[in-house]
Amino acid sequence: MRKRKGVLRTLFMPPLCVAVPIMALGFGAVLVSFALPGSSPAWDYIAYPWSAYATALLCVNVCRWGRSLYGRLEGNPMARRFVHDSQLRSSVSLSLGTAIHALYTMLQGVLALVLRSGWQGALFGYHAILTLMQLVLFRADRRRLDERRAWQWYGVVGALLIPLAGSIQVLLVRFLLRGQSFSYPGFMIYATAAYSFYSLTAGGIQLIRRRTAEMPLLRAALNVRFSAALMSMLALQTALISTFGEPGAFQQCMNTLTGSAVCMAILTTAIWMLKNTHRYFKAKEESI
Repeated sequence: MRKRKGVLRTLFMPPLCVAVPIMALGFGAVLVSFALPGSSPAWDYIAYPWSAYATALLCVNVCRWGRSLYGRLEGNPMARRFVHDSQLRSSVSLSLGTAIHALYTMLQGVLALVLRSGWQGALFGYHAILTLMQLVLFRADRRRLDERRAWQWYGVVGALLIPLAGSIQVLLVRFLLRGQSFSYPGFMIYATAAYSFYSLTAGGIQLIRRRTAEMPLLRAALNVRFSAALMSMLALQTALISTFGEPGAFQQCMNTLTGSAVCMAILTTAIWMLKNTHRYFKAKEESI
């Protein structure tokens, strides 16, 4: 029994320096298999079991590696401060999210010029406005505004999200519901899909974790980031159907449903932000 446990431990709990190359090669092999449909069956027979083994390694060891990383962070003064200082983490999250979304916005602008697509140009304009809002919130956070001013900015962001939600319906009618479609060149669609799923997942988790935080600027920035993630998912769906599906009635139906859901989600977020702002100032007036 001990010998079997030792063999299993060696196979599924190797050192990190051994597991990382195995996982990288395994996931890379299956990606190559997906990207090159004409690859030989022998390659597929190697890639799929290898990627399954890499997935098993990741699932078995992720908690152990996480504990090890946390222990190392606790041993570093700067890292320990980052772990335990919620204000510092919020500032870093705000600046990092703003930088990533700014890069995504620049990519949309480049694609709009290269593809000469009105829909892509509209996406660039939409994300540029959201990026500008994030930059304003980042600057306000750096100025360490008092609580009252921070809640005022929170309400302003909520008010600005209302016309942005309405603009989604305009874009749907102007481009998507008329049967127009677009697709990303080369492997760009995979990079866009990775960003869209990452931003939606990370934004949703942060919103849930910070829903009761007394940091209105951070909450406003997270709402803006989540709105951008929803719009990127709508654009990704349109591109996926155009690339891998059959544009037509199905595409129009899906764009209508998803676009309406995104619009309602952003509109609900904006109304909720305005309601929170009104509740805060009403409580302040009653306390005077």
